[in-house]
Amino acid sequence: MLDGTRPESTEQGAWSAVVDTLPGAASLGGPSEASSAVASLAEEVARRSELADQHFAPHYLVIHNLAQFRDLRQQEEYFGFSSSLGTHGTNGNTVSIDKQFRTLLREGPAVGVHVLLWCDSYNGLTRFIDRLTMREIDYRVALQMSSVDSTSLIDSPAASRLGEHRAIFYRDDLGTQVKFRPYGRPTAPWLAWVSEQLAQGKLANS
Repeated sequence: MLDGTRPESTEQGAWSAVVDTLPGAASLGGPSEASSAVASLAEEVARRSELADQHFAPHYLVIHNLAQFRDLRQQEEYFGFSSSLGTHGTNGNTVSIDKQFRTLLREGPAVGVHVLLWCDSYNGLTRFIDRLTMREIDYRVALQMSSVDSTSLIDSPAASRLGEHRAIFYRDDLGTQVKFRPYGRPTAPWLAWVSEQLAQGKLANS
């Protein structure tokens, strides 16, 4: 879990409470840990891709407030800019972190490595994800936004007509849209209940 919550936000600490509910199964980091987390998962995707017809335990990378993770932004290649941390490609060249991040989005799901991310605007999202990679993201949720941004994200201006507490779940593979009311963040009693159920092994296969 990579938490990009701003220090002044009233949501500060919310993700820490969620991670604490999953002892040993989840870890929490911030923008400074983004490069190492992405590099590690990119290596795992490469390893799994070489092992055909095997079942793998699912791994999830959750990113809250993507705009805060500047290391993952698309780099201007013709200036030669790249992150200092990366893995080596088949030709021996270092693969920058921003490219590894987009590789996770494109190739990770096929081998059980999934990314769940939230960004505060479509314009901000395009600083990290190119059009080709965007096509590989089948599940998208849109809250209220401009008709232009809505059309770019979910192929429809429908999100521009949403109320304050409504969202649209869009499946790109099916071209379907479902309007729904977003959930609030988990309450402390609910997290305590989940922690107890996990300790008793009752949610292991749920």
